[in-house]
Amino acid sequence: MLDELNETRHAATRPELKFRFGIHVATRPTEAPDKPNSDAIQDTLVLSAVAPEGSIAASREAFERLPRPERFVADDLGNPILKTLTTSAHDRCVIVSAAADAYGAALDRQAELLRAQEDSISTPSTF
Repeated sequence: MLDELNETRHAATRPELKFRFGIHVATRPTEAPDKPNSDAIQDTLVLSAVAPEGSIAASREAFERLPRPERFVADDLGNPILKTLTTSAHDRCVIVSAAADAYGAALDRQAELLRAQEDSISTPSTF
């Protein structure tokens, strides 16, 4: 869907958008994840920085919270900068690059249904 967004909004005068995401959770009870300089937020920024384009870098803590993680194609992530993580194990991060085959087909179908109803979901008040 992000690739399609890029194609529809691409113009010669505007650079192509690049998407990389990082996900992490605050695991310490005293950690305030809503503060921009919190350790958990900083770790999430590091994860997003090392994620390959079009993928999600996830801490093991975040990935293990996903219901049915087998729905995703995930590989171990190795990068020396991960040693700077303070609230996550640097050797247990993963790259989520795709949805598993059966789940991917279901997501594609849901995206088709949403696009077919674009008129009814095109304004914030109806979406």
